Amino acid sequence: MFGFLKRLSWFRIAHQAHGPRRFRWRRFAVASAACGACLAAGVAVAHPPRGEGGPEGPMMHEHAGVWLDGLLAEIGANDKQKAVARAARDEALAALERTHGSGKGDMEAALKLFAGDVIDEKALADLRQRFGAKHGEVQQVVIAGVLKIHDQLDAQQRQKLVAALKDFRPEPHGGGFGAAIGKRMMLGRLEQMLDRVKADDPQRASIRATAERVMKAFESQTGARQTLFDEALTLLAQPKIEAAAVQRLVARQDADRQAMGDVFVQAARDVHATLRPDQRAVAVKAIAEHHGQFRGR
Repeated sequence: MFGFLKRLSWFRIAHQAHGPRRFRWRRFAVASAACGACLAAGVAVAHPPRGEGGPEGPMMHEHAGVWLDGLLAEIGANDKQKAVARAARDEALAALERTHGSGKGDMEAALKLFAGDVIDEKALADLRQRFGAKHGEVQQVVIAGVLKIHDQLDAQQRQKLVAALKDFRPEPHGGGFGAAIGKRMMLGRLEQMLDRVKADDPQRASIRATAERVMKAFESQTGARQTLFDEALTLLAQPKIEAAAVQRLVARQDADRQAMGDVFVQAARDVHATLRPDQRAVAVKAIAEHHGQFRGR
């Protein structure tokens, strides 16, 4: 999924559906400590923590460090193992920073696409390709780090790590208290935006129906996310992780991410077609202000 599309259409359930305790930095930490194939958590690759749901910049480093140190203590890691794990974490965080250097430009390009009378499909495809490339770059760094950490652990430590990480398994059927809260927050933001653009009743009905389709599509992927997560943990518990097995999981997760991205893109198209040019201008301004607020601009 692509952050610019989620913001473009005001559908932010991806980082809320797992509830308040599953902050983005935690899901990133799970990915980097468990297995690169667990990057169902890795929406953070395309859309890092920004104000809501997770710390940014130095705070992200701090919290990722605290979380990892707690995990290392839980599995009884020695000094060498800690050094390898922390180096892998730092490399992953550095990759995140590198790939997000153009985040402002990408958001502005996305808003420009949405503001136009017609969405430029080639420009949209190029933008999605750039996000995919960013995701892939960080993903490979994470996978390399995971393999380095795995190779330093003994059998008992691997079992302890798997047990600790099972707490982050996706909730069944997209349900649970956290998912309900996330859905209400998303719907609340949607209603605020509809009021701001002064949408009429037919427009409200159309956009609400689009939001419902997105939520259902996201919830329908819960089973696939659970399966990928469990298979990744199974790999992590093994004495040796075959690179081909990891890549198969990554390919499946990438396919799911692409499919969900397609849903968000179509939602953006539907909302674009529903709103008048003046309403789209108001929406773009609101999104740009919100984005700037959490980037400190």
